[in-house]
Amino acid sequence: MSNPAISVAMSVYNSGPFLADAIESILSQTIADFEFLIVDDGSTDGSGEAIDDYARRDSRIAAIHQENRGLVASLNHMIELAQGKWFARMDSDDIACPDRFQERLAGRPDPVDNLDGLPEVGMLDALFEIDGADSYARSRIVERIIYSPEILAGEGFEVLVGHIRDAGPRPALWRAVPRLARAGHFSQAAWLGAKLATA
Repeated sequence: MSNPAISVAMSVYNSGPFLADAIESILSQTIADFEFLIVDDGSTDGSGEAIDDYARRDSRIAAIHQENRGLVASLNHMIELAQGKWFARMDSDDIACPDRFQERLAGRPDPVDNLDGLPEVGMLDALFEIDGADSYARSRIVERIIYSPEILAGEGFEVLVGHIRDAGPRPALWRAVPRLARAGHFSQAAWLGAKLATA
């Protein structure tokens, strides 16, 4: 594929349980003008074969195999290969919202651009207990929880549950499901997934 709008880069190392969902979430984007560079970084769990299978079915995917060199080396390699005007990174255990690329190309900010600027978890209880608390501030706190596995697996999960109860589920919360599962919190992942699936 020559001169796509976006080059999507994903490094994979033994991501078997999560890989299909990650790839499908990119292939299901509302914007289809992208190349999908996937490096199999020396996987030993069949991830490389799964990537090859997807590459045979979708010409936007370029399967790249190498001995294990680590994330940074893999990303640098994909940067060298990228043909797109824009560059997007994808984690192999993540799920992208269907409009992720559309939102970015429209100029809307990515919620992870400034994680350090988000409120600290210590402020959560006070903010969530205040009637009429600013909905934007609340949503920013939830973004911090979603993008921090440590917070999500700890006290942040209860806050997330409260937010869903008060404000309702929203598509971006799907990102939390594979992160919970990867951290070994399967019951919370199942609960959240079921809640979002029935919304």
